[in-house]
Amino acid sequence: MVAFLYFSMPKFLYIIHCFFTDDNVITPVNRESINMLNKGFVVLCLLGLASGALGLAVMSVDLGSEWMKIAVVSPGVPMEIVLNPESKRKTSVAVSLKDGERKFGSDAMSVCVKSPKHCYTHLTDLLGKKIDNPLVELYKARFAHHRLEATDRGTVQFRISEESVYSIEELLGMIFAHAKAQAEGFAEQKIKDAVVTVPVYFNQAEREALIAAAQLGGLNVLQLMSEPMSVALNYGMFRRKEINGTVRHMMLYDMGAQDTTVSIIGYQIVKTKEKGFTETHPQAQILGIGYDRTLGGTEITFRLREHLADEFDAMKKTTTKVRSVPRAMGKLLKEAERVKLILSANTECFAQVENVMEDIDFKVKMTRDQLHTMMVDTWDRVNAPVKMALDTAAMTLDSIDQVILVGGGSRVPKVQELLTEYVGRELGKNLNTDESAAMGAVYKAADLSSGFKVKKFITKEAVVFPLDVSFERELDGEEGETKKVRRTLFSRMNPFPQKKIMTFNKHVKDFTFYVNYQDLDYLGATEISFIGPQNISSVLVKGVASALDTNKGDNIETKGVKAHFSLDDSGILTCTSVESVFEKTISVEEQEKLEAAKEKEKDDTWSKLGDTISQFFSTDEKEKKDEEGDKDAKKDDKDSTGDKAKKEKANAKEQKKKAEEKEKEKAKEEKKKKDKEPKKPKVETLKEDLSIESVRFDLPQLSSDLMKESRSKLDALDKVDRDRVARETALNELQSFNFDLQDKIYQEEFEAASTQEERDKITAECSAVSDWLDEEAGPATELKEFNSRMKQLKEISSSLFARVREHRDRPEALAMLDKSIENSREFHDKSKNLTGDDGFFKEKELEAFEKKIVEVESWKEEKVKEQSEVPLSEMPKLTVSMINTKVGDLDSEVKYMIQKAKMVKAERDRAKRLKDAEEKKAADEAKKAAKKAKKQKEEEGGGGGGGDDGSGETEETTKENPSEEKPAAAEETEPDTDNNATKEEGEKEDSTTTTEAGGADTEEARTTEVPSAEESTTTEVPSASDSSSEQKQADGDSENKSDDDGSHTEL
Repeated sequence: MVAFLYFSMPKFLYIIHCFFTDDNVITPVNRESINMLNKGFVVLCLLGLASGALGLAVMSVDLGSEWMKIAVVSPGVPMEIVLNPESKRKTSVAVSLKDGERKFGSDAMSVCVKSPKHCYTHLTDLLGKKIDNPLVELYKARFAHHRLEATDRGTVQFRISEESVYSIEELLGMIFAHAKAQAEGFAEQKIKDAVVTVPVYFNQAEREALIAAAQLGGLNVLQLMSEPMSVALNYGMFRRKEINGTVRHMMLYDMGAQDTTVSIIGYQIVKTKEKGFTETHPQAQILGIGYDRTLGGTEITFRLREHLADEFDAMKKTTTKVRSVPRAMGKLLKEAERVKLILSANTECFAQVENVMEDIDFKVKMTRDQLHTMMVDTWDRVNAPVKMALDTAAMTLDSIDQVILVGGGSRVPKVQELLTEYVGRELGKNLNTDESAAMGAVYKAADLSSGFKVKKFITKEAVVFPLDVSFERELDGEEGETKKVRRTLFSRMNPFPQKKIMTFNKHVKDFTFYVNYQDLDYLGATEISFIGPQNISSVLVKGVASALDTNKGDNIETKGVKAHFSLDDSGILTCTSVESVFEKTISVEEQEKLEAAKEKEKDDTWSKLGDTISQFFSTDEKEKKDEEGDKDAKKDDKDSTGDKAKKEKANAKEQKKKAEEKEKEKAKEEKKKKDKEPKKPKVETLKEDLSIESVRFDLPQLSSDLMKESRSKLDALDKVDRDRVARETALNELQSFNFDLQDKIYQEEFEAASTQEERDKITAECSAVSDWLDEEAGPATELKEFNSRMKQLKEISSSLFARVREHRDRPEALAMLDKSIENSREFHDKSKNLTGDDGFFKEKELEAFEKKIVEVESWKEEKVKEQSEVPLSEMPKLTVSMINTKVGDLDSEVKYMIQKAKMVKAERDRAKRLKDAEEKKAADEAKKAAKKAKKQKEEEGGGGGGGDDGSGETEETTKENPSEEKPAAAEETEPDTDNNATKEEGEKEDSTTTTEAGGADTEEARTTEVPSAEESTTTEVPSASDSSSEQKQADGDSENKSDDDGSHTEL
């Protein structure tokens, strides 16, 4: 918008008029406007580039139970997975808080082994759940060392210490902030917008809690994208050519760390209408969903941990149970994860842990068969999500084109064996099981961002938990009795995003309706208990009675209360508005009255507008008559010059006038017919907004005050982290500098550049700093103490370092000065040949330049002699900066001389080109005059005489050369072509006939025509190679002159 301030609105409108009409002639007026538009466009582009540089990048976070993958896309970085500080492509979802220090990723996992109670993992299992949820109880059983408490909202929080607690949203907010920092470091720019993946079975409370956590982490969530849809998008965007109008069904089997999800995706080309245009785009739609939220790799890991704990207790080397020692269980959990990965590729391995507890080592052999035996009750659950997805989509396996594996848990050989046997076909393994979700989500982020333009790929997700609305309605004629009504809002597998309107009839006063989950029996009792409360919220509608009172009348009928619902791209349901709707019947008489009032108002408006315009455009009648007289005179001139064009124009006007009259008559007839038809009563819809109050039953949302409080807690932790990093950096720098200084003062060059007294002083200060670091410095030491010690060391050693640096760099600087003097001397000697009128330099300039060279040589000899007398322990008389200054002075002088020579040469070349152009122009004009005179003479019939001197000269020439007359005449009568050889021949003939004529006139013709022939060849060399050397120009001239002797035809 700033760019459009460069020009005024009238000019802008005129430019738009020129673009959309044929009036696009560039006049001085609109040329100025277009120049302004160009300037504004440039500024607008610069503003766009600046805004892009500030924050065009977007990111995605594939947040799992154990791992998260981060992807970014930015102008400088295509879709790419972010590498963490360890250069790995995935990061552990873990945060540790111990002794005021916060760690993430692998650093936090190290803390989990040593101190499990200070490390927090598997946080998504607790997100959006109340403290009494069965999944919370399962978490307590697996991580008994954590203290879980209920918040005021009923959700889960961790007791860190007696003074501090952190909710699930706050801990996940820390992880999101860490992911954001990693992405910004990778993309090297600020990132704000993100798409976050979410399990397909997350309900309303869990989705809203995840968005709140991301906001606490400083991210703006563009969309929550289900994991199967993000994988499906990643699969489809690289196979666009395979998608056509026929639906192709793909089954994605995703076994992750925490859950197993099976989805059936339909790919096909669909038509969409946007901005009035119909387009075709590929589409991916979820048709069926099946899942088991507790079947995943984590279940195998924890069962292995329990098995290793039993094996350790069976050794009976200690009376203490290993399960009572959190640190020992942390070590066994880490070993169980390692054993699981090894047994996925091998049939046996050893589980071994050093010093599990009480200095007891542990080692036991594990086989894949043992693992299968431990998981025997879960293998039957592997194929259950497949059957559930097929039932949901009402399909069979024969309709599935391919089954594709996704997720790290799908690498387990037993899982692949059971799945292959069930589906009866080979499993697809052509997707990156770890990164496909993150890559699909970042593609969606780029699509949603305004800074990128990507190929459109439509995605439609599906409702897993059906939603309905229930309310009570009073029975007619029975006061106090009500009837419970339940209506389906979004049924199972309905695609979203989607909007719906629900109408509530027969409500004459304020009422309340409830939004609930419905028809969940197909999930089973266990899964229903995991979902939590089935009542989501209640909505109290106010103002129904007052709306009815306001819209009373015989011609007004109520159409009920309409509630507008929206299920957005993130799968979150909101009631956007509620309104009372009425229909008002307008009679014929009322319509006529309204029309009459409108006509009257319209006439008044036009009359006022006419008066206003007449004030601006009033003119003198005399001026009008003069203008009309001028127009008539011009019209008469036009009539006299083109009667035929006038008649055609008049006929066209008459035909146009007749056509307009016919259209007017037709419109009048239609209006008469319309007036004759009897008018009907008109129905008008009236809407009045109603106020609503919502109450959440499943889980109260984080209020603005709670968000602000949580944000302040995280900001405090961020400040502590920054201060800690600054202290650690200052400590490392102080230790490094102190050690380096103690080592350098005994090196040869430092000893030579210092005195014994100075070295003793530096040694004493370094010893004092070392003692302070060993005895007093610690984690509680303030940053300013480290900075103060560093400043003291730098002050006492700065002069020593400066002297050593000068002595080390001086020889190289002197060599550069010698080279500069040599080059300057060589340039001066060569420039002596370029003086005088034809040269580029003056004698005085070269004398001054030589004097400058001599001065620098004298200065160098003098300073080198002075420096040789100064001890190395004192500051030098000849510094590197002084030498560089002299080098710069000589270089500046040489550059000045070269630049001047270039300017003189360019000026001479420019003058030569102008002179050649003028001569060529004069020759061309003389040649054209001769041709014209000859042509006029031929048209008169060739013979003797009357005419001016030029025609007489032409007659004499043609008589002297009768053999060349015919070709010349033939050339004159032939049509104009692009053959340059023919043109050159004609020019040669003219020059030849002119030079062979006698008398004084003939001599004059020779002086004008012959140089023009040479000019046509010699002027081509400078114009084509203006930047060439003078020698090349001379060679070109000699070649062209030799061509003039008799090679015009070849040119």
